[in-house]
Amino acid sequence: MRAILDRERARSDRNARGFAVVLFDLASKADRQQWRCLTQVVTCNVRLTDEVGWLDGRLAALLPETDGTGGDRLVERVRDRLGRKVAEFLRYEIVVYGFDGNDHEDGDRYNQREPAVPIPAWADEVVDDAFASARAVLFVQSLAWWKRLVDVLVASTVLVTLFPVMLIVAILIKATSPGPVVFVQWRAGLGGRPFRMYKFRSMVADAEVRKQALMSLNEQDGPAFKIEADPRLTSVGRFLRSTSLDELPQLWNVLRGEMTLVGPRPLPCEEARRCEPWHQARCDVTPGLTCSWQVWGRSSVTFEQWMRMDLAYIRQRTPLHDFKLLFHTAAAVLARRGAK
Repeated sequence: MRAILDRERARSDRNARGFAVVLFDLASKADRQQWRCLTQVVTCNVRLTDEVGWLDGRLAALLPETDGTGGDRLVERVRDRLGRKVAEFLRYEIVVYGFDGNDHEDGDRYNQREPAVPIPAWADEVVDDAFASARAVLFVQSLAWWKRLVDVLVASTVLVTLFPVMLIVAILIKATSPGPVVFVQWRAGLGGRPFRMYKFRSMVADAEVRKQALMSLNEQDGPAFKIEADPRLTSVGRFLRSTSLDELPQLWNVLRGEMTLVGPRPLPCEEARRCEPWHQARCDVTPGLTCSWQVWGRSSVTFEQWMRMDLAYIRQRTPLHDFKLLFHTAAAVLARRGAK
């Protein structure tokens, strides 16, 4: 069912036609016979083009090219055909992916519980993501225990070991350029949820204000913004960028669980909102400090190739693959390859 759901999502992103997923559950008092009855009733009341299967411990009915109203109709048919003793234990949730909600009187009623990754009430002001809630419920993947264990061990060790270096960097930034030592920026994290990402400030204090005047010099296609000889870089900042020392404060994001060591790089929220729908699958996993793009792509690939590299990584995540990427990242940092 997970594979079918991923396929339908890819189709929806390509043709801009959404789908609905109805998730059925029974109260804990329900017995095996009642589950069998529910399964038979749901299976007999879907269309030939629909799919029924188990998804994260619940019975799921996937309805292609259907909005929340179509999900309501399925629920009504199922409730009508269930015996009273089964219907009273029925719990359900209708999740709509790809529709903007304007076709319905009340789009919020289709989610009967909080999503797996809560989306802040103010998130629309930062990330205009119509798929955020549905993606959080259906596709977001929690961080594997082995990744979290490695994150905590490595991040805490590096922060303690390199604390003297970080202190020197902070002093140099403060002594050579007015403004804060740490640059804070909203990035799109797990499930599209915005979070504050930390970096040592490598640019002048008003770099974000000057960005608009430099848009014509952008060397990266797509919504991303990158310039090799960025005039906003300070003298110390240029060294920090070339050595990747400016990234060290992100280890605090790793300890907080907002980032992981290996995962797709989080885009600034203003860039994330301009991404294509299929790009949003990067937000199914926790963003990271490094990934395939940092090692083998960086400034030599297009934005679409960058997105495809991240999606390829998500499909083949293993401990061995992560350790290989960490090793190659360390080699790239020491050789100062590709940093801008």
